[in-house]
Amino acid sequence: MKYLIVILMCLSSSVFANQWTLNTGNKVGVINPGAVSGVSTFISLVDGVFTGCARSDGALLLGDNPNYDQIFSLILSAKMSGSHIRIYYGGCSGNFSIIDQAYIL
Repeated sequence: MKYLIVILMCLSSSVFANQWTLNTGNKVGVINPGAVSGVSTFISLVDGVFTGCARSDGALLLGDNPNYDQIFSLILSAKMSGSHIRIYYGGCSGNFSIIDQAYIL
């Protein structure tokens, strides 16, 4: 019985670990390349909150993300054009959520 409970807890935690920002999207706030160890970019959203880690005011686009250049370009384009974006994020690096993907609305 206790194995069943452990398996269910593991499955439920992985299902709910990653999430999207608001359906309506947010405008990009701060873009700080090299914010952490010189290889990750800190991103904040106007009126956006990233839940699940100690800090909710922004998230990190890690330098080892295989789509780093494309995601960074998309976020920068959204900032310059004033467009809304949605960000898919999950897991923590230090105190921040980790950005996995993003798209412009």
